[in-house]
Amino acid sequence: GDLVVNLKEFTTDMDLRDEHMKEKYLEVNKSGFDKAVLKIDQKLEMVGFPSSGAWEPKSLKGLLTLHGVTKEVPLNPKISIKDSGATGTVSF
Repeated sequence: GDLVVNLKEFTTDMDLRDEHMKEKYLEVNKSGFDKAVLKIDQKLEMVGFPSSGAWEPKSLKGLLTLHGVTKEVPLNPKISIKDSGATGTVSF
């Protein structure tokens, strides 16, 4: 699957930092730079995605596209699956 983040709406709770980050570094007003996309590079059934309980695979990878550049990144998810729903975090 893909996770898409609208960088124009991304905030850090500091207005001046947000302005500099979006305008100077990420250039969100340029065509194609307004989104970051994280694409999971493996099929979840291949890395043991459970039907319930905790899921913290160590070898999951993804493709991150940010500012027009795509790079492979290691993913470190901590997911809890319960009652046909999932919550958690992913760091990379």
